[in-house]
Amino acid sequence: MAFVHNVKQHLKAALRLPLPDRLLKYFPPSFTVRDPVLSLVSGARRKNKRCALILVKLEGALPILETVSTEWFRTLQQAVQHTMITVLPLFFRESDMIGAKHWHDEFLLFVQLPDSVQQDSLLKTTRQFRLELEHRIGSLYAADGAWNGRIRLVAGCMLLSPDIPDTETAVSTAYQYASSAASGRLPEDYGATRLQLIALTRDENIRVLAQPIMNLENGEVSGWEFLTRGPHDTPFHSPGDLFEYAYQAGLLPRLEQLVFKKVFQELTRRALKETVFLNITAVSLGQRAFLDALLLTLEQYPAVRPGQIVLEITERYKVQDYDHLSGLVREYRALGFRFAVDDAGTGFSSLQSISEIIPDMIKIDRSLIRDIDTVAVKQVMLRTILYMAEHINCQVIAEGVERQEEAHVLFKHRVGMGQGYYFAKPAPLQHDSEQLHLQRLKEKIMTQRQVSSA
Repeated sequence: MAFVHNVKQHLKAALRLPLPDRLLKYFPPSFTVRDPVLSLVSGARRKNKRCALILVKLEGALPILETVSTEWFRTLQQAVQHTMITVLPLFFRESDMIGAKHWHDEFLLFVQLPDSVQQDSLLKTTRQFRLELEHRIGSLYAADGAWNGRIRLVAGCMLLSPDIPDTETAVSTAYQYASSAASGRLPEDYGATRLQLIALTRDENIRVLAQPIMNLENGEVSGWEFLTRGPHDTPFHSPGDLFEYAYQAGLLPRLEQLVFKKVFQELTRRALKETVFLNITAVSLGQRAFLDALLLTLEQYPAVRPGQIVLEITERYKVQDYDHLSGLVREYRALGFRFAVDDAGTGFSSLQSISEIIPDMIKIDRSLIRDIDTVAVKQVMLRTILYMAEHINCQVIAEGVERQEEAHVLFKHRVGMGQGYYFAKPAPLQHDSEQLHLQRLKEKIMTQRQVSSA
């Protein structure tokens, strides 16, 4: 019987193959030659229509396939399709429906939206659509034990990004986030947040602040670390939240490219020739395309030299393939870039990065520096890092120095460089008042050093 059914389905598909896409917009058979729904979405995007994907999933359906017949599941799929087509006019105009398709336990709806409908409005409509659909399917299967308590409908939605020209890629990206929202791996409103982040990177709506890294031997500025801030009164103001959102949205390399561009603009404007420290995640560093984009940015700002840049590899995201990363690091070094491993002292991953990459500098994490004057084991860890750095010929920078007593320990152990609020907070570079501030800072360090030596 199953063989006969499959033959009939293939014959139906063959007979429908010559039909135009508009007559196959609702749950067409799986064609090997073309995808009519994808063609309809492409056509709408070519007309500059704002397109969105709504995903409805039969959560819990696949695990029970071993206990129900294939015919039962096929009937359920058909019931969902029929009910969707019945319910759709309650929420969308027929002219706005682009098409619908399904695969196993997932049903995808594509709609076009007017400019007035944003992601939050789409999310509200998706919730209402799911509830109505679940109510009607539940009524049909009220007496069915295989349905009750074992299967439920979940849904997610996402606007197709206009920044992705290829429709198949745009659909795939939207599907990824709609599916994650439907399954609870991302919050429901994440789609709106992602679109805000895309707009932020497109409009270059970030700013960079500079914090000096002080030479603890002579009180001079050894370099500047540039730090990122998003717009005030948004979820992106904090750099931690900004980069975490970008990572979840798959936009981390794009955001880090923008940070580099902003810093290069600042270096060019100020004609700054000192060493500059820039954070880079293993996610971006591990992509060849990021290096290519960085070289193009350097061409736009010829006053900036690769030898001026120290790339701080942050431990925020774990390195997946050290062999691949080491190969790219060699290419960066051949161009003149130097490397620092950030967050040293926080765990095994930072030690592994040091052993694999052999950085030019090690930055000791603020958690190790905090209260180092009162916690003896932290001083032991500091001496261990200094010993290791000496034997691999690399410099050491202590981050997060906030108190005079912490600075005293650094002077005592002859740590080469320090950074933190005790010296200066991150701030925009101000040319007029900067020299006087740095001179006072130098005097402060030299006085503290003399006290520590005594």
